[in-house]
Amino acid sequence: LYQLIVTRPGFFQTITNVAVSGAQTVTTNFALSPQSFESLRTIAHVSTNALGYAQINQSSAAISTIPSATFQEQGETQVMNVLNEIPGITVWQNPSNGNGTDQEGAQSIQIRGALPYETESLIDGHATPLSLSGAFDPSILNPAVLQSVEIVKGPGSEPAEINYAIGGTVNFITLQPTLTPQAMLSQQFDSWGGLATSIRVTGSTPSRFLQYAFAYATDGEPGGMRNYPVAGSAFSLTYGGNYTVNGQELVSSASGIAPASEASYNQYIGFFGQYRNAEPFYICCSLINTSFDSKNQLGKVRLNFSQTTSLTLSFLGAQDFGATADTAVGASLAPVGTLPDSSWSSFTPPAGYSGSVAAGTQIPFDFNAYAPFYNSVQEYLYQGELRTTFGAWTLLARYYDGGNNQSSYLATGPGGLITENGNTWGGGLVCPKGTTYNGSVCNPGGTAPYMEYFNGQYASFSATDANVLSFINNHELGETVQLIRPFNNGSDLTVSLDRHSQSGYEYYLDSATGEPGYDTLPPGASQLFDTESARFDFFVAPKVMANIADYAIQYESHFTDNGGGLPPGSGPASWQTATRGYNAPRVAFTWQPNDDTSWRLALGSSIAPPFLSLLSSPGSLPTENIAGVPTGGYTEDVNSGDIAPETAFSYDIGVDQRLKRSMFVSFDAYLTNLRNMYLPSTFLVNPDYFPPGCPAVGECPLYASGTENLGHARYEGIEVSLGNAPVSGFGFKLNGDLMRAYAYDLPPGFYCTNVPPSQCTPYNYNTNLGILPGVNFQQGTGIFYNTINGASVPYSSGYAELNYRTLSGAFFRAGWTYYGNNNQYSVPAFGVVSAGITEPVGSHADLQLTAINLNHADSALYGTFMGGIPIPLAPECVGKYGTPAEGATGTACTALVNSGAVPRSDVSVVSQEGLTASLNYGPTTFQLQLVERIGDP
Repeated sequence: LYQLIVTRPGFFQTITNVAVSGAQTVTTNFALSPQSFESLRTIAHVSTNALGYAQINQSSAAISTIPSATFQEQGETQVMNVLNEIPGITVWQNPSNGNGTDQEGAQSIQIRGALPYETESLIDGHATPLSLSGAFDPSILNPAVLQSVEIVKGPGSEPAEINYAIGGTVNFITLQPTLTPQAMLSQQFDSWGGLATSIRVTGSTPSRFLQYAFAYATDGEPGGMRNYPVAGSAFSLTYGGNYTVNGQELVSSASGIAPASEASYNQYIGFFGQYRNAEPFYICCSLINTSFDSKNQLGKVRLNFSQTTSLTLSFLGAQDFGATADTAVGASLAPVGTLPDSSWSSFTPPAGYSGSVAAGTQIPFDFNAYAPFYNSVQEYLYQGELRTTFGAWTLLARYYDGGNNQSSYLATGPGGLITENGNTWGGGLVCPKGTTYNGSVCNPGGTAPYMEYFNGQYASFSATDANVLSFINNHELGETVQLIRPFNNGSDLTVSLDRHSQSGYEYYLDSATGEPGYDTLPPGASQLFDTESARFDFFVAPKVMANIADYAIQYESHFTDNGGGLPPGSGPASWQTATRGYNAPRVAFTWQPNDDTSWRLALGSSIAPPFLSLLSSPGSLPTENIAGVPTGGYTEDVNSGDIAPETAFSYDIGVDQRLKRSMFVSFDAYLTNLRNMYLPSTFLVNPDYFPPGCPAVGECPLYASGTENLGHARYEGIEVSLGNAPVSGFGFKLNGDLMRAYAYDLPPGFYCTNVPPSQCTPYNYNTNLGILPGVNFQQGTGIFYNTINGASVPYSSGYAELNYRTLSGAFFRAGWTYYGNNNQYSVPAFGVVSAGITEPVGSHADLQLTAINLNHADSALYGTFMGGIPIPLAPECVGKYGTPAEGATGTACTALVNSGAVPRSDVSVVSQEGLTASLNYGPTTFQLQLVERIGDP
């Protein structure tokens, strides 16, 4: 067995094993790939490219590559479902802004349980414009503009920079030029009336001087809710003022808040759990229609001045638009028996009402009905990359400029007019038509307002000045210079300098004044990341290669703690700059005892710097936790600008084995220890806060909310893949993982912010209740308690597929994706069955039929904001105090015990559960796709 090393400046080294028997002469051909930043590969270990010959992972990292053809075979116009088939990958929609029957809604990627901001996302090998929460949303990318998706897990990858790569990296590689002209047109129709179209054109001029790749994709997906009728209330009118009903001024409130029948919601600071929406009007019916419209554009040209010198320029654009209130539709119902009130909102008419809809009737769609909210997202990315050589060295240099803008707004008429119409029950105080209320009587005429009752009559409600808008802007600039020196003995030296900056802002439009307010992230907040790295790849033995790298990372943060002087009149701007550094070494080994086996071992450091909104969230004035209810307490935001970065050290060991020509098995085991975890913290500032409207001292406590480095986390697990991909005949895929992601070594006082750490007992627990040591991370969208900022991490997941391929190009597949306990949907473990048939139509076209969720798993048309599996919380102090009608949990109970007002013997410490929001996977969907091709592949 001979090892051949093929080296040429400007190209990836290729190392392969060639078996020679006796006096045999063997001829081996090589096709070298040009060096580029686009892929995270380092040295290309290649055994063969023969069709039907299993390609095993021979790198030092646990790498999975998904070609664009896989997304097409499964009829996917987004990457989420296919990525969830890969061991160790969790992609999810936040239940608060997503619906499984629709494709609108932000998504997040988590690798090996690491949180979204602990997962690095790249496009063509460089950083992407992140959201303010430090995560990249892949829902904006249509696979039709991609060449492939690389998933690198653990510390075995050694690219130019590793910021946020705690769990690993996802690299989206855009469509590449081809040597011969090729084109592909695809049109897909689904059973909900959706239409997705894409066109891809690639090729080069006869001289190969100019190569090109162009793609355009649209996805119009209405989803499963078509004129779905739901009952609502006048809740959305509260975004404006000057309420009217049937042209008469509405004197009483269009909405209301009342105490819950029992303090049964697990409390967060501020007594949120003791109140519910009490709506004086019940209106039917609002017709809900999910909707989604997406467009992607890619243009790429490569100028080849010689075989070793080229310049690549590209543009990637994306736009999404959807109806937010309809897309994120969800009932507020809780699991049966969990709460005395099964919905957060209920019909509470005024005294004297006697209509046919009974008082207390639940209004589970209160936040979706009659709420014309829309969301618009635009992203862009310009890239330039130069490749050249001088002597034995290769020079790679790149520059990129990208950003995204997102606006969410309430669609209104002139003057901020918002209207609601429907059959109405309930009542409210109104003035006679043509008169206005002056605070005591209706003028002209001086008449008193009177109660108007409704019992199913059609009514028209309106409000003005409903100017609701939020706008988010993110911008990223970056450049990288890399020098590569290959040696004939197979070693390789790489030196890189990488710099990129992130800036952004977020503002909302105040509905009362019409002025912008920058209470989230003001203009001027930015971060600058510098990474100097060196990597040396060399053979320590004939079949053992070592990869050693070191990263010197510095980042500078420019942030404010008072809103940067915005809005105008709020005071002088206060800006601060902080610089931190970190050194991250990595080392990896590969051992290839034969052509069919490759072992890997990797260990090293990683870092997740604080993201923009974490650093620059300005301090705020105390605000009521529940508007109009001062006894619900007050909270002020505090700045987290001095927070330290999260850091981690990881280990990974794995093996890939070719079992026969077309069959392989892959195995990995890993462990990551994380320090300085970012966690929200809410703590008591002033128990005797006495703002205007507070009935008495001690009844309106003031809390502060911020983020601190609290505790550590551990990510560990095993991943297995078994596959068979013959040229024709039966094939299969079996992927699975067992995964742990949990907090450990929690510091004293972790659950307390109102007493010294030494006094922190369950009688004082008031924060971080959803984070339990040794328990996999639980849903980050907890209601009335706090936990981590991500999805629930399943203890297991998997994918199984049986397929059959013919030499004529026909393809049949049936797949089953398993979502284990504690999954990202917050429902019991389930599996989704999908199937597809691809049949050639002539020599240049395929007709494909795909069925998704054939077994109707988690197939509801909407999720439930309080209907997920309740999660265990840290035990709390609970009990009764005062009159029998009064109840207390959490902080209220704690305060009374600590003050001595209630003996500790009168309360008890009990285990509690927290409500979660469930996400629906969506109903069965059928897709018909026609794919036409021109040119040879």
